[in-house]
Amino acid sequence: MMNEERKTETQRAESRETNESDSSFIVHRSSFYRVSRLRFFVQAACFVLFVYAGLMGMRRLTVGGREPSLPTLSCEFVPQKVMKCYLHDLQTFLTRGALDRYASLIEPTAFFLVFCLLLGRAWCGWACPLGFLQDCVDRIRPALGFGFLRAGPRTKRVFAWTAYTLLGLAVFLSIFIGRPESRLYPLAGSLAAPYCQLCPARQLLPLAQGDAKNFFLFDRYSATTRVMSILGMVTAGSFLLLTPVMRRFWCRLCAMGILMRFLRINRWAMFELVKEPHRCTYCGSCERACPVDITEVFEERAKPSVRVAACHLCLKCVEACAEDNVLEARWLGRRVMRSSFRYACDKMGKEKETTRPA
Repeated sequence: MMNEERKTETQRAESRETNESDSSFIVHRSSFYRVSRLRFFVQAACFVLFVYAGLMGMRRLTVGGREPSLPTLSCEFVPQKVMKCYLHDLQTFLTRGALDRYASLIEPTAFFLVFCLLLGRAWCGWACPLGFLQDCVDRIRPALGFGFLRAGPRTKRVFAWTAYTLLGLAVFLSIFIGRPESRLYPLAGSLAAPYCQLCPARQLLPLAQGDAKNFFLFDRYSATTRVMSILGMVTAGSFLLLTPVMRRFWCRLCAMGILMRFLRINRWAMFELVKEPHRCTYCGSCERACPVDITEVFEERAKPSVRVAACHLCLKCVEACAEDNVLEARWLGRRVMRSSFRYACDKMGKEKETTRPA
């Protein structure tokens, strides 16, 4: 026991020395660079870009004269949008695939994969406009005195399989409504981009501009459009009702998120989460901080690289960890954020450094 205590004390001393000498992109001593605050500013900027930039006169953004498809919900139905959502392009070009043998999918898919390579699922944690709306609710909830529900293993499996089903149906329908020999071909006018007809972004993001027609839209064109309109209202209502009681509720059902999870984007992205298991005290702070109830970071006991497919790379776990250098976020191998006792105490607003063991 005494040997273990001495080993722990030695590790803490080494950590203090590392903290004093090491310089990271996000410095824990500065309250301005507190990751939760920085992330909120980035999310707000992305929300303005995806929802309001067109209204402010910004033209559609291009790369080399081509419009990139982003791995986030930059909704196609936002008036005067400036960027495209890959999910919409995926469904649209799958429907047109019978005409060009799916060659039109190459360009948007290439943009999608490059952006995923750069940041992984940080697009979900830092850029998604629906994620930003859900996080705003999370900020308001403590002031109202409300708690929230956590998803257990069985509930998470139900969410995941529901998301896979939505994505699978969207791909299946998009392919077959575009083929003249298919029995679904007559429904092409009613089922164009089927997932987008259900996505809450279609109702809520235009509403943020003051455009309520999509929110109250009931398309009477056919029986199919009427059913899709009702289902769209159900998903939007579910988003509004369940987001206050479960953190990042819709992220658990999002087709974009489950597509990135299926492709294991975080495993090959340049942005990664790293853990030093031998320093971890397994206090559970990282697990409690996670907005999508991931347990793998807490449970990891051996591997230093924690590339969890469902992780949004929001870095809340790094921020919550009170052990020096146990959790780190790295981009291209360069540390951009590390866990720190001082940082965690500063975030909690408590002066614990004076009582910390030597």
